[in-house]
Amino acid sequence: MPSVHLLTVHGVGRHHHLSNLLRTYQTIRANLTSVEAPSPGEDQIPGWRLTRFEEGESPPFLKLEPRVEPPWAPDGTNAVYLYEVNYSDFAGVVRQNHPINLTALLVGLDLVVCAARQRPRENASSVFGGDTARLAHCLQRVSGVLTAGTVPIIGLPSIVFRNYVGTFVATFTRFFEDVATFALDKNGEQLISSHLDRTVASIVSAMRPGDRLVLAAHSLGSVVVHNFVVRQWTVAPEKVPDTVVTFGSPIGLLVWIWLFLDFEDMDFSRQVAGGDHYFCWNPVSPGTGARPPVSWINVVNCVDPIATAFPEAALDLWANGPEIASGLKNGAITQRFFGPAKITRVGGAHTEYLNDKAGFLQILLRAAGLLSGAPDAVGDLRSRDGHRAATLSVLRTTQWGLLAVALAMIAVYCGIIGWRFGSRGTLWVAPFFAWPALTISTLAFFQRLMLGGPTKRIPTELIREMNWWDGASFPYRLREKLLSMIGRSRDVDPMASSAGGFLRLLVNLISFIPTGLAMTIPVAVAVWLSGKSPTVRQAWEQLWTFPGLLAFACFMVYVICCAAHELVRSWRQVLRILEAPAPAAAASALPHAAPPTPPSP
Repeated sequence: MPSVHLLTVHGVGRHHHLSNLLRTYQTIRANLTSVEAPSPGEDQIPGWRLTRFEEGESPPFLKLEPRVEPPWAPDGTNAVYLYEVNYSDFAGVVRQNHPINLTALLVGLDLVVCAARQRPRENASSVFGGDTARLAHCLQRVSGVLTAGTVPIIGLPSIVFRNYVGTFVATFTRFFEDVATFALDKNGEQLISSHLDRTVASIVSAMRPGDRLVLAAHSLGSVVVHNFVVRQWTVAPEKVPDTVVTFGSPIGLLVWIWLFLDFEDMDFSRQVAGGDHYFCWNPVSPGTGARPPVSWINVVNCVDPIATAFPEAALDLWANGPEIASGLKNGAITQRFFGPAKITRVGGAHTEYLNDKAGFLQILLRAAGLLSGAPDAVGDLRSRDGHRAATLSVLRTTQWGLLAVALAMIAVYCGIIGWRFGSRGTLWVAPFFAWPALTISTLAFFQRLMLGGPTKRIPTELIREMNWWDGASFPYRLREKLLSMIGRSRDVDPMASSAGGFLRLLVNLISFIPTGLAMTIPVAVAVWLSGKSPTVRQAWEQLWTFPGLLAFACFMVYVICCAAHELVRSWRQVLRILEAPAPAAAASALPHAAPPTPPSP
C-alpha cells in the first residue's frame, strides 16, 4: 500500500530545527490555543499512532501508522511521514555574516518604488488586473509608512522601552531580513533553494512506487516552495509534488511587486534595461517539457495582510495560460477562504491557520491521507466575494478604531503636558495631530531627506530624473541637489564598506529630530500659556519621571496608530481597486503571451 510524505515549510522567524515539525504534529493531536493539558478528545486522528521519531535524520521525520490495518483499497494509506524544511538557522547565519541595515532596506524600497512609479508606462498590464497606477500609489504609501516607522517608531522608542517591545521589534526586523535574504540576496536565495532541493531529493529517494509527496508551506515558505515547483516542473518531474497546499501565502503580493519594479509595463518579456534589478528571485521554468499535474490548494484567512488569492498566471510568468493549466489538476488553483471576520484577528490571522480545525486543518489532513476524502472537497467558509466584503467591513472598523486610539493618545499626551504646566489650554493642540496621513507623510519626508540617496540598485542619475513636484520624490531630489552643491553627490561603490556603527547611530539620532520637534509643540504651547519656562536640565529630569515616560509612551502609541491607520487605509484601497474593472488599455493586454525562448534560471 502507498505512503504519503508530507513536507512542511515554515515562514519567517527564528525556529528550532524541529519546531515546525513538532508544531504540525501537536496541532493535529491537540488544541494548542488552550493552556490546559490536552485531552484525548482533541485528537483529530485518533486512528493513527506515532511509530517512529527520527530527529537525527536528515531531514528529521515522524512516521504515523494506522492503529488498525486499513482495508486494501487503491486509495488506502499505509503510513504517513511528516518532515520539515527549516532554513532559519542558516538564513540567520547569512545575515550574521552580511548584516542588512533595516532602515537602509526600507528607505531603499521606498526609493525604488518611487523610481518605478515615475517610469513611463503604456498599456501597463498585470496578471492580477486592477489599475496599475492606483495600485502603485498604494504601494508608495505603504513604503512611506515603513520609511517613516524605522527610526521614529522602532528606533529610539525601542531603546527606551526595550523590556516591553523588544520581542515585537525583533519580529519586525527578522520578517524583513528573511524576505530580503530570499528575494534580494542571491546568495541567500541559492542557499535556501539548495537546501529545499536536497531535502526533497532525500525524501524522493526513499519513496516507493505509488507513494505521494505533499508540500505544505506557510508565508515566505510558500514563496520558497513556489520557486522550487516552477524550477522543477518541466525538467525534473520526479521531484514535483502531487499536492501543494499554500496558506498565508504572499506569492501574489511579491509577484506583483516584482513585475512592477523590474519590468516595463508589468510585462515579463520586457525587463528594465541597465543596472541591477531589485529582485534576484527568478521563479520561471527553465524548460519547455510537459508539466506533471499538481493539485494546488491555496488557503486565505480573512484579514490576513500577507495572504493573496493569486491567479494561475502568477505561478509561472514565462508560460502561457494553457501551459500552466496543463500542469494543474482541474486546470486551476483551488482557492479556499476561511477565518473569522473579527477585528481582533487583523494581522494575527496570518498565524492562525493551523488552529483552524474545521477548515484548513481538514484540508491538510486529507491531503496527507490522515483523513478520508479529497482535500479540495472541503468547502469555503465564505465565497471569494463574501471574503472581500467581510475583509473590507472589518478593515473599515479597524481604521476608525485606530483613529480613535490615536486621537485618545495625543489627547492624553497633551493633557499630561498641560497638567505638568498647569494649563488646560494645551489640549487645543490635539486637533492639529488629528490627520494620520499628515503625521506619517511628514515623518516620511524627513526620513527620505536625511537617509535617502543612491543605492546599489538606484544610481544618482536616476534620482536626478525624478519629478520635483512629486511628494515622494521631492525629498530625494532636494537631498541630491544639496549634496551636489557641496560636492558630496556620488554613486554607491558596491565594493566599498558601509558607514560605521557610530555614524549610523548618529544619523538615526538626527533623523529622530522631526519626531522630537513634533513632541515639543504641545510643550511650547504650554510654556506660552503658563509663562513657565523650565531649563534643559529640568526638562530632562521630568522626562524620566513616571508622567514623563507615560507621555512619551502615549506619543509613540499615537505615531504607531497613525502608521497602522495608513496601512489599513491602503489595504482597503487595494481591495477596492482590484474589485473595480481594469482600465480598458490594461484589460486589452491581459493575458499576454509568453516569448518562445525561456530564460536561463
